[in-house]
Amino acid sequence: MSAMHAAKLTHNLSGYAGYTLDKHLDTLAPIFHSLDVVILVVLVVLVALYLWRHIRNDRRARAEATASEVAALHQGAQQTSRPQQSQAQK
Repeated sequence: MSAMHAAKLTHNLSGYAGYTLDKHLDTLAPIFHSLDVVILVVLVVLVALYLWRHIRNDRRARAEATASEVAALHQGAQQTSRPQQSQAQK
């Protein structure tokens, strides 16, 4: 199935679902109203989880980048100091 067909199918299904829900809105409104608090809590928890994971992973990535830079600088310093040691031994 191509992307165009998938988009068209999704569009048609969401339109049909909206039309059907609109017919039964008087019946469904009290049910959805009682779930407002639950939906809000779930959304807040999901946003908090996303932010926590994003910040945690960003800190890890920065720490790894810093560690690799320090290791590269340390390795570069060792390579430049080796020829001086060999000349001093002669």
